[in-house]
Amino acid sequence: MTSRPDVEYGEHTEITAESVAELLESARSVIITPGYGMAVAQAQFPVAELTSKLRAKGVTCGSASTRSRGGCRGT
Repeated sequence: MTSRPDVEYGEHTEITAESVAELLESARSVIITPGYGMAVAQAQFPVAELTSKLRAKGVTCGSASTRSRGGCRGT
Protein backbone atom coordinates (compact mmCIF):
# COMPACT_ATOMS: atom_id res chain seq x y z
CA MET A 1 0.00 0.00 0.00
CA THR A 2 1.46 3.35 -1.00
CA SER A 3 0.73 6.52 0.87
CA ARG A 4 -0.43 9.64 -0.89
CA PRO A 5 0.84 13.11 -0.03
CA ASP A 6 -1.51 15.46 1.76
CA VAL A 7 -3.53 17.54 -0.69
CA GLU A 8 -5.29 20.78 0.14
CA TYR A 9 -8.80 20.94 -1.33
CA GLY A 10 -9.91 24.34 -0.06
CA GLU A 11 -9.93 26.66 2.90
CA HIS A 12 -10.76 25.62 6.44
CA THR A 13 -12.09 28.15 8.92
CA GLU A 14 -12.82 27.22 12.50
CA ILE A 15 -15.88 28.77 14.10
CA THR A 16 -17.61 28.59 17.46
CA ALA A 17 -21.19 27.52 18.09
CA GLU A 18 -21.96 31.08 19.22
CA SER A 19 -20.67 32.48 15.93
CA VAL A 20 -22.75 29.98 13.97
CA ALA A 21 -25.83 31.04 15.93
CA GLU A 22 -25.16 34.69 15.09
CA LEU A 23 -24.70 33.90 11.40
CA LEU A 24 -27.89 31.83 11.26
CA GLU A 25 -29.81 34.55 13.09
CA SER A 26 -28.93 37.09 10.40
CA ALA A 27 -29.12 34.79 7.37
CA ARG A 28 -31.70 35.14 4.60
CA SER A 29 -31.03 31.64 3.29
CA VAL A 30 -29.23 28.53 4.55
CA ILE A 31 -28.09 25.41 2.67
CA ILE A 32 -27.41 22.35 4.81
CA THR A 33 -25.18 19.67 3.28
CA PRO A 34 -25.83 16.36 5.00
CA GLY A 35 -23.09 13.79 5.11
CA TYR A 36 -21.62 10.83 6.90
CA GLY A 37 -20.80 12.84 10.02
CA MET A 38 -24.40 13.95 10.43
CA ALA A 39 -25.57 10.34 10.14
CA VAL A 40 -22.99 9.06 12.63
CA ALA A 41 -23.94 11.82 15.08
CA GLN A 42 -27.63 11.01 14.55
CA ALA A 43 -28.19 14.70 13.98
CA GLN A 44 -31.06 14.41 11.50
CA PHE A 45 -33.77 15.33 14.02
CA PRO A 46 -31.89 18.27 15.59
CA VAL A 47 -31.13 19.60 12.10
CA ALA A 48 -34.80 19.24 11.13
CA GLU A 49 -35.75 21.18 14.26
CA LEU A 50 -33.19 23.88 13.45
CA THR A 51 -34.55 24.11 9.90
CA SER A 52 -38.11 24.45 11.22
CA LYS A 53 -37.09 27.26 13.57
CA LEU A 54 -35.21 29.09 10.82
CA ARG A 55 -38.17 28.82 8.43
CA ALA A 56 -40.47 30.17 11.15
CA LYS A 57 -38.21 33.27 11.22
CA GLY A 58 -38.51 33.65 7.44
CA VAL A 59 -35.16 32.10 6.52
CA THR A 60 -35.15 30.12 3.26
CA CYS A 61 -33.67 26.66 3.94
CA GLY A 62 -32.55 23.98 1.56
CA SER A 63 -30.24 21.01 1.40
CA ALA A 64 -27.56 19.83 -0.98
CA SER A 65 -26.61 16.30 -1.91
CA THR A 66 -23.06 15.14 -1.51
CA ARG A 67 -21.09 12.52 -3.35
CA SER A 68 -18.21 10.77 -1.61
CA ARG A 69 -15.04 9.86 -3.45
CA GLY A 70 -16.24 6.26 -3.44
CA GLY A 71 -19.31 7.20 -5.44
CA CYS A 72 -21.93 6.68 -2.71
CA ARG A 73 -24.77 9.17 -3.11
CA GLY A 74 -25.84 11.08 0.02
CA THR A 75 -29.51 11.46 0.87
